[in-house]
Amino acid sequence: PDDRRIVSVGDDRQVRIWDARSREPVRRFSGLGTELQSVAVSHDGRRLATGGRDGGIRVWSMAGGPPLTELRGQRGRIYDVGFGPRNSLVVSAGDDGTVRTWDAGNALAWTVPGFVRSIDFARDGTAISALTQEGSARIYDASDGSLLRRLTGPPGYINGSLSPSGDQFVVGYDETRQIRVWPWRGGADTTIELPGFNGINAVRFDPSGERVVFADLGNTIVVRTLATGAEVRLGGAPPKFGVYDMSFSADGKRLAAVGEHSAVLVWHVDRPQRPERELKGYRGHANALAYGRDGRIVTGHADNTVRVWPTHGRSPVVMRGHSNEVTTVMVSDDGTRVLSTSMDGTLRLWDPSGVALAVLENSPTALWYIVG
Repeated sequence: PDDRRIVSVGDDRQVRIWDARSREPVRRFSGLGTELQSVAVSHDGRRLATGGRDGGIRVWSMAGGPPLTELRGQRGRIYDVGFGPRNSLVVSAGDDGTVRTWDAGNALAWTVPGFVRSIDFARDGTAISALTQEGSARIYDASDGSLLRRLTGPPGYINGSLSPSGDQFVVGYDETRQIRVWPWRGGADTTIELPGFNGINAVRFDPSGERVVFADLGNTIVVRTLATGAEVRLGGAPPKFGVYDMSFSADGKRLAAVGEHSAVLVWHVDRPQRPERELKGYRGHANALAYGRDGRIVTGHADNTVRVWPTHGRSPVVMRGHSNEVTTVMVSDDGTRVLSTSMDGTLRLWDPSGVALAVLENSPTALWYIVG
């Protein structure tokens, strides 16, 4: 639509994007399936659709990444594809004698340079952060995937998260034993030196954005007030607890953590000497934790399960379905949905009672989300 690009497909299964003025190739990628016979570009220029001999229609982001969706149902080869007035509407014609219209959804995708270790979504939905292996932190516009800001740092393992307001980003560097608080919309970042600290394995904001908590692979967990530098060290963790993830309760009074130790530890921050709760009932380590606004805790485990722990007593709800370790868990603000990701390459949506609601296929090379 902008007269600047041309897209072509062929029997070699390749999709090629060309600069219409210089006639030079901009990007090439595999269109998957068998020989490709048709391609179309959406009216806003952000998507393309391909069709071919295998009868499958695939919708792609012009920014890169794996297929946003694959549409199946046309029997036989696809001769032509096109977009409707909405970018989510796709039309196809095939040698089964039918023309079909499809709702291709509103997924977005784009490629992120390097190995992405973690992502975070701003609460207002406008930005997404990504941390990469080479030590950089990137902020993307959630509406189109454009890069807004980039913070460089030393290579190696890093961890971090956006503040509740989305205006600040905290990043912990394992190699240098530093934490940087970065007002990415503008302003200078603040570096916190942690001499003698055994690296930084996890760092998070509290719900107010006024404190951060950071932990190493041992049993050191520290809550720091950013304005004053005052610190509270949480005690009573086993010698080799090995924190992997942490989360504050909605009121900021409690903090829960998981790691190598086969238990969830919960502290009251004003009584930091020892955990007030220890949630047991699983073997192996836990990779991820989220605190619901109603006080329930959700954890993701190396045994491929997701667990929802009640606020008092009783056994957790155990959710089974992933075929590999669970890497991330999230809880919706209203507490009615749990989202989990896994090394099996899927995202799963659950009812907190344990009912599986949806399975989304993902690719480790892409950063994407679903709108609506």
